[in-house]
Amino acid sequence: MIRILRRCCGPLVAATAISVLATACATTAGHDFPRPVESELPIGSATRYDIIAKLGTPYSEKAEVRVLSAVIPNGTPTQGEIRRITYSFFDRNGAAAEGVSAQRAAHFTLWNDKLVEYGYTSSFLSDSTKFPDTGIEKLARGKTTRTQVLEMFGPPGGRGIYPYVDHPGFEVLSYLYFALSRGRGEMTLRRLTITLDQNGLLSDYDFATDSQPIPAPPPHATPYVITMPARR
Repeated sequence: MIRILRRCCGPLVAATAISVLATACATTAGHDFPRPVESELPIGSATRYDIIAKLGTPYSEKAEVRVLSAVIPNGTPTQGEIRRITYSFFDRNGAAAEGVSAQRAAHFTLWNDKLVEYGYTSSFLSDSTKFPDTGIEKLARGKTTRTQVLEMFGPPGGRGIYPYVDHPGFEVLSYLYFALSRGRGEMTLRRLTITLDQNGLLSDYDFATDSQPIPAPPPHATPYVITMPARR
């Protein structure tokens, strides 16, 4: 992935701001929204207007003007705007796996107002993004196909295209899962990113998982962001 794009927008969001952790009596936080569907928000053409029209007011939004100097088709650095839009929703009474709080989050990365990457995570039983990790050892660079990836892990929670990935024609499929364990006071983050070349064959992959204690709530209802560092 183009490094300047990653530095501006931060790592892939596999978890989100959960303001309810700062308000012990709150039942919900944020506003609910549907899982992103590419038929409604097509990657490569959907705009900021399209995203907000479909999902409503975002939890956060950030934009910066940047120069992308890596792997430009004509060799000329390109200046443009990188924008990151995020959504977050928590429901204390929502249906989730036993011992896990119900929440969902989504993020969208736009380059010059065109969607080039998005990600989604949910611990709701109705659309949980928890994915199996038993097939990771079977992934083979240059051999595993896109179809085989979908058979092993199911539909991805996100996807990215150029210039989020280094080369035109390449794409990234992302599997993201974030869970708050109420009993253990722990938050867990799992992420699998699959990079496919222009022929739909596995070019690279990265799997990461991390667990850490849930931070103590601040004295006021101030939301915070939980993220996992991007692969270097």
